[in-house]
Amino acid sequence: MRLVIDNISKIRHAEFDFRGITVIAGNNNTGKSTVGKVLFSSFNSLCNIGEKVKRQRQQQKIVTLIRALSNSESVNDDNVWMFLDLIKSSEGNDVKIWNFSDKQSFAESLKKFLKKLGIKRIQLTEDLISAIWEKIGLVDKIADSDVQGMLIERVFKDIFDKQINSITDDNKAKIELIIQKKKIEIEFANNQCINVSIPIQLIHKAILLQTPDSIHAFNNLDKPYHAYQHKISLPEDYLIDFMKHAGNQTVIDAVENRMKLKDINMLIHDVVPGQFTQNENGEFVYRKKGYKEGLHLINLSTGSKSFGMLSLILSHNVFTDEDVLILDEPEVHLHPEWQLKYAQLVILLQKVFHLTILLTTHSPYFLEAVEVYARKYGVDGITNYYMARDQGDYAEFEEVTGDIDKIYQEMSEPFEHLDDLRLEMEMDK
Repeated sequence: MRLVIDNISKIRHAEFDFRGITVIAGNNNTGKSTVGKVLFSSFNSLCNIGEKVKRQRQQQKIVTLIRALSNSESVNDDNVWMFLDLIKSSEGNDVKIWNFSDKQSFAESLKKFLKKLGIKRIQLTEDLISAIWEKIGLVDKIADSDVQGMLIERVFKDIFDKQINSITDDNKAKIELIIQKKKIEIEFANNQCINVSIPIQLIHKAILLQTPDSIHAFNNLDKPYHAYQHKISLPEDYLIDFMKHAGNQTVIDAVENRMKLKDINMLIHDVVPGQFTQNENGEFVYRKKGYKEGLHLINLSTGSKSFGMLSLILSHNVFTDEDVLILDEPEVHLHPEWQLKYAQLVILLQKVFHLTILLTTHSPYFLEAVEVYARKYGVDGITNYYMARDQGDYAEFEEVTGDIDKIYQEMSEPFEHLDDLRLEMEMDK
């Protein structure tokens, strides 16, 4: 897979190859996180987009039905307004209830729903049905590409806080995602999606982990969206949704999963030897031998949260083969020893699930650990390295897979500065 980014946020132009693990190293403010946001937004807006378009059309037809009935002279009874509320409910929004294939089928599904609810005060005349059907027909006249563009735009706007295009020039932004020799293209102007070309349907999801504190969002796992404890980010929202819909494993799947995750679970257990379970309130706690009660996640060390989050993701069967995992500077809250363990964990995850992984880092410990463990587990041949640099108004990226020392050299500059300062202080004595 190849990703090309033009004029998105701070990135003027960049190209990346994804074969297994892609590492982007560099200082702060060099556009590393932007690459992860683009990859996340692209995959999750494009994943099964054909089905998403169908679902949007179906839901819009239901909305059109509600509006038409609300404005109808036939609606003059409190029970009817209750019926309209029911259409808006999860039951009424069930696409299986409605048949929009033709006018007759639609009329029959509407009458059936009315009868089921015991509503008799709506007079479904031929004129009313024809009028509603005409308005519903307008939904199908909207081009698929326009619906796709709006779906994509909404995800990008949420992730980039409505600042998709570069703020330093007026050039249009463009993303190219080349998969199996087919090129997906997305273009933005004035932070709006203006063109899409999707010759191949994506079926794999992307998971973006930006902070260990995202583990707190997991306490919403058994709650409906309106009951979430606090506002969560879009990557967290997607992750909770993935966890909710991962599905139960068969017995054979569970046995196979336990076998292939044995080394990974042992590695996590070395760092966090307890278990993450839900208490009577449905909130996750950390239980460990010697604890009188479960430790609330908010009281868990930030480093432990990093490993705990992956433990919970794995226990909920979120990863499937060839998914995308994006880890934005995962070493930030980790001691060098735990950085090595986390790097080993990431390499093992790639090997087990054949994930496409994007890692951003500015730690020489973490970078070297990735390099060493990639060789140990035989995935160094599918690991690419890039150097990110700040060029003022824009970020620049250089592939250094064959010369990783360039990254270490730049990372060593702060230590060299301290050595120079130490020498100056010695000379001044």
